[in-house]
Amino acid sequence: MKLSVALERCCCCAMKTREPLVLLSRQNHWNRRVPGLMRSVVALLVLLLTAPAGARMTSLVRAEVALMRLASGDFAEAARACRAGLLEAPDSVILNTLAGAILINTGEASRAEGAFRQALAVAPDDSLALFGRGLAQLAMGNREAALQSFQRSEQKGGDRMHVWIARRYAQWLGGAQIAVSNAGAPDAFVAAQHALEGMAAFRRRDLRRTITELEAAWGALAGNAVLQPGGLLMRFDRSSPLRSAAPRIPADRGPVPPAPQERALSGTIQIVPARTPERAVYAAFECDGHTLGLVNQRPFVYPWDSRTAPNGWHTLTVTLYDAEGTEITRTARRVRTLNPGVDEASDGNAERVQLLRAAIWEALTLRPDRCVCAYTLGAAYRSLGNLPQARRWFLHAAALQPDYRDVRQQLAATGGLSAPMEALWGGLPTERVVALTFDDGPKPGLTETLLRVLRQEQVVATFFVIGRHVSDYPDLARQIVEAGHELANHSYTHSNLTRLSPEVIARELLQTQVAIQSATGRVPRFVRPPGGNWNPKVAQVARDWGLTPCMWTVDVYGSEVVGAQQVADAVLQQVRPGSIILMHNGKMSTLQALPTVIRELKRRGYGFVTVDTMARRLSAARAAEQAAARRAIPVNRRLSE
Repeated sequence: MKLSVALERCCCCAMKTREPLVLLSRQNHWNRRVPGLMRSVVALLVLLLTAPAGARMTSLVRAEVALMRLASGDFAEAARACRAGLLEAPDSVILNTLAGAILINTGEASRAEGAFRQALAVAPDDSLALFGRGLAQLAMGNREAALQSFQRSEQKGGDRMHVWIARRYAQWLGGAQIAVSNAGAPDAFVAAQHALEGMAAFRRRDLRRTITELEAAWGALAGNAVLQPGGLLMRFDRSSPLRSAAPRIPADRGPVPPAPQERALSGTIQIVPARTPERAVYAAFECDGHTLGLVNQRPFVYPWDSRTAPNGWHTLTVTLYDAEGTEITRTARRVRTLNPGVDEASDGNAERVQLLRAAIWEALTLRPDRCVCAYTLGAAYRSLGNLPQARRWFLHAAALQPDYRDVRQQLAATGGLSAPMEALWGGLPTERVVALTFDDGPKPGLTETLLRVLRQEQVVATFFVIGRHVSDYPDLARQIVEAGHELANHSYTHSNLTRLSPEVIARELLQTQVAIQSATGRVPRFVRPPGGNWNPKVAQVARDWGLTPCMWTVDVYGSEVVGAQQVADAVLQQVRPGSIILMHNGKMSTLQALPTVIRELKRRGYGFVTVDTMARRLSAARAAEQAAARRAIPVNRRLSE
C-alpha cells in the first residue's frame, strides 16, 4: 500500500475518534516520491479543524503525526513526534518500530537495531519489527543475522516482496549468484528487482544484460534523475550496504527517549489509598480520568486489571468521601503497565494499526542507489567501447555523489571533462563584437518572448540557466539550443556557492550539467556563479570538473529593476569591443529594451557572438601571440650575440 494512501486512511480513522493531528506543509524529495501526499495534508487539515480542543494525543496519533512528518522528509519533526509518543508509551510496538524506521533512514543502524529489539521484547513475533531489525543488522555488516531475521519475518507473515528483495540483496552481498526474476512485482519493487539483476549480470561480466537491467531500474525510479530517491538505498557495497540521503539526528533529539527507570507493572494491580481518615466511608477509583469503580469497605482496595488499558503510562486516582458525599482527599500516582498481548490494536484500533504498519513497511522499502547504477552503467559502456554513453552515465554518477569511487577519473578518461581556462571577463578589445548573456532561465512566458526577439533581430546569445529550471522545463531548454544559442551553467538552486562545502558546490554544478545534457544533449563549458559569488574554493571545484568561469563586463541589473529605458542606457553607455553583457531572463524591462539595444549596437558596427565563440577567438589570439614570441626568441639571441 502506498505511504500516502495509508496515511490518508489513517487520518480518516483518526477523525472517527476525533483525535487531533498536526498539519504539515514541508516539501522536499520525499514529497516528489509520494504523489498523493497532498491528499493526506488535506485530510489532516479537516481533522485539525474538527478535533475538539484538548483532545488527548494517544500513541497512535503520535505515530500518525510522525509518519506524516516522515513522508514530507522532515525527519527531525518525525523524531520529535515519535519521542513524545514513547515518553507516554515506552513499550509501544508501533512507536518503537517507527523509531527504528526513522533511525535507519537517518543512518543510525545501531540505534535502529535497538529500537526494533525493544519492539520485539514486547511482541517477539512481530514481522515488521523482525524485518526492520534485519535491515539494521544488514547495515551493520551482520549479513547472516540479517538473513535469519528476514526468514523469521517471512514465517511470521511479513510482507512477501519486502522480504524477498531484502533477502536477495543480502545474498548478493555475500557473493551468491542470485535468481532475481519475479514477474508481476508491484511498482514499488520494480527498480530494486532490475537493479539486483543488473548487478548480478555485471558480476558475471554479462555487460549487455547489465545495461538492459540497470537502465530499466533507472527508468523505474520515480522523481528527479539528478536527486537520490528517498528512503533506504542499496549501495551494492559490502562495507556500506545501505545508505540514506536523510540527515542524521542528534541522539538527544532522536526518536527514542531515555529508558524509564520505573518497573513496569502487569496483570491485576491492587490500588490502595495512601491514607484512610476515620470519617472516610467510600473510595472512588479512576484511571486516566475514567471511572474504574467504587469501594465502600475498608481498607478500600480496588483490584485493577491493567490488561484493560494500553501498555504505557497511566494516572491512577483515588478519591475518598465521607458519609455526606463530601470529598476528603484525592491522591494520584503514575504507573507504567506492560502486559503481553495488549497492543495498540486493542479497543477498536485494529484498522488504524494495520494502516500505520503498512506505512512503516513502505518507509523501509529498499531502492537502488542512483549513483551506483549510473557508475556501473558507465563502466559497462566503457568496457564495450561506447565512450559517449560511458561519459553520460559517469556524469550522472558524479552529479549524485562527486566523491564516489574514481568517478572523476572515469569521466576524464572517457573525455567528459573540458580543459578549463582562466576566468573570462571579456573578449578581444580589438574586435567589435559583444556577447549577450541572460541569467536565471528558462522561465515559461518570458523565455519564449526573449527567443522571439533574438530571432527577429537575428543575433545569438548565451543563456546561463538554473539547473532545476531546466529539469522543470526541459522543452524550453531545447528551444534555446534549437534556436542556435548557447547554454551555460548557473548552478542548480541559485545558491551562494561560497557558503557551501566543496562536495555541495560540485553537486550544484554537476546536477546542472546533467540537467542540461538530459534536456538537450549538450554539456556546457562555462559557469557563472549566482550573484558573482566566487572564491578560491569555488574556483578549484569548477576547475576540477572542467568548467571555465564566465563573468561580465557590463551589468545592468540595477537598471533592470527600474525600467526599459534605463536598461538600454546602461548597456549603450558601458559597452566596449569584447564586452560580455549581463542581463536576466525574467525581467520585463530587459525584454522591452532588447530590440533598442541590439539595433543601436548594430548601427555602431557591433556583431554578436556566444561566450564560447568569444573565448575561442581570445584563446586563438593569445596562442598566436605566444607563437610569435617564441619565433622571435632566436632572432633576439642572435642580435645580442
